[in-house]
Amino acid sequence: MATSNEFGPDDFDRFAREAGEGLRKLLRQALDNPRATATWADIAASATRPRTSPEPARDVEVVDAEPGVWAIVRDDDGGARVERVFSSELDALRANQTNTDPSRTVQFLEFGVEIGG
Repeated sequence: MATSNEFGPDDFDRFAREAGEGLRKLLRQALDNPRATATWADIAASATRPRTSPEPARDVEVVDAEPGVWAIVRDDDGGARVERVFSSELDALRANQTNTDPSRTVQFLEFGVEIGG
């Protein structure tokens, strides 16, 4: 086995195999899309570009808001009734977008507060 400072025959074989696979992939892409204009500089740049893992998700800034949930609420004669609860307004609006019932609305409900009819 070669050390980190040596480049042995096994390393060369592995390099040649990987390079061959990469060239076959580039040729296949060029034949599939002949209008694509990839220059040798583009090919060299993509070959020398370091492979990195995707960037981790960044933390989202939390805004102080009243504790509560977004809900689909039906206001019938018997009083208000919560049908579904969502963590965001957008999710609640999407779930209610095809609603044709005027007694069914999207509301923000604070924890511990009674919902009125």
